[in-house]
Amino acid sequence: MPHIKTFTRYNAQKLAWLLLTSSNLSKAAWGALQKNNSQLMIRSYELGVLFLPSSFERYGSGFSCTSNGDIKEDKCRSLENSEVRRTKLVTLTWQGSRNSDSSSDVIPLPVPYELPPQPYTSEDVPWS
Repeated sequence: MPHIKTFTRYNAQKLAWLLLTSSNLSKAAWGALQKNNSQLMIRSYELGVLFLPSSFERYGSGFSCTSNGDIKEDKCRSLENSEVRRTKLVTLTWQGSRNSDSSSDVIPLPVPYELPPQPYTSEDVPWS
């Protein structure tokens, strides 16, 4: 089995971010401050990739997990003769059209589980 963990923040099939990593959620993997907070001690080095919409955007930023989907624009940016393009991270099962909104770039990511996750039932049996 691959030694991988996935963490994501989602709204339906739209993703705010996706982290693919081999690290655990532990002090050994993420580090802990020592010596009066002057030293970071990491016991286990791991590798991960964090996908953020802003990493792909040329201009603008923002994502909302609220039901209305409001995204506050950064009014401080002046874009002369430029088109603001947002990047949308979505799952492979996202049903939206990739061509309907010319102001957005859509990047489908292979999330390895169903969203929203299904709760365990009394009939579920753990495997090992």
